[in-house]
Amino acid sequence: MKDILHDLTCPQCHIGQLQLRLITYVKMYGETLVTAPNMPAWECDVCHAQQVSPEAIQTVELLISPAGPPPNRYQPPTLTHKRKVQPESGQPRTTAPRTKARAKVKS
Repeated sequence: MKDILHDLTCPQCHIGQLQLRLITYVKMYGETLVTAPNMPAWECDVCHAQQVSPEAIQTVELLISPAGPPPNRYQPPTLTHKRKVQPESGQPRTTAPRTKARAKVKS
C-alpha cells in the first residue's frame, strides 16, 4: 500500500490532489446508522473521493463496542388526523336544491 502522506495524487481519478479535511463519517452497522462528525479524512479536490485513515475508523469502532451499536428503536410518529372519504367514482355527487330564486332588479 502506498503511503498517502508522500503521494498526494488521488488514487481514484489520478488527476486531483488529496487535501486533509474534516468530514462527517456515516456508516450503517446492522440496522443502526452511525455518524461521527469532525473526522479527519483525505479528500480529492477533483472527484471528491474520500479516504479515512484506518486508525480513525478503529477509534469509531472501539466507541461502538464489540457488541455493536444499540438497536435502532426510533419509530416514526403516526398520523392522527382522519382522511376525508370521497364518494366512489360510480356514484354521482349530490348538491342541495336552491330554495330561493334570484330577484330581478329593475333599472
